[in-house]
Amino acid sequence: MLGVYPLLRALRYMFYNYQGYGEPVYIGLDNFSRLMRDHEFWNSVLNTGIYAAGKRGVNLLQHPYIN
Repeated sequence: MLGVYPLLRALRYMFYNYQGYGEPVYIGLDNFSRLMRDHEFWNSVLNTGIYAAGKRGVNLLQHPYIN
């Protein structure tokens, strides 16, 4: 229950430009638009996918009968 308030605040700030001080400025979906165009974001998604696939492969080799 204690995690609900921080989660709701984080969801709210996804739609604002807020530097941690001053008044937050509503920018709508601009944060998500910038994220979709960010090369570093997509590179991190690729790296995470490679790591997850590799980890899954190693786990299947070590324990082939456990899903």
